[in-house]
Amino acid sequence: MSKTYDGGTAFPTEYNDRGLTMRDYFAGQYLVGKYWGSGDSAGCYVNADELARDAYMVADAMLEARKEAQP
Repeated sequence: MSKTYDGGTAFPTEYNDRGLTMRDYFAGQYLVGKYWGSGDSAGCYVNADELARDAYMVADAMLEARKEAQP
C-alpha cells in the first residue's frame, strides 16, 4: 500500500519538523469553513465520519492542485 501524500509539515521550525501536516491543516480549514463559514450547512451531514471523509477528500484535492501549481 502506498503512503498518502501529506504535503509535509504545515508549520516547520528549526526545532520541530513533525506534527501537523499540510493535509491535516487543509482538512481542518475545510471543516472551519464548512461549519462556521457557511451558516448551518454542516447540519446536512448525517455524522462526523462523513464530514471527516469529505474534509480529507478536499484536502487531497488541494494538495494535488498545489503540486500542479508549483514550478
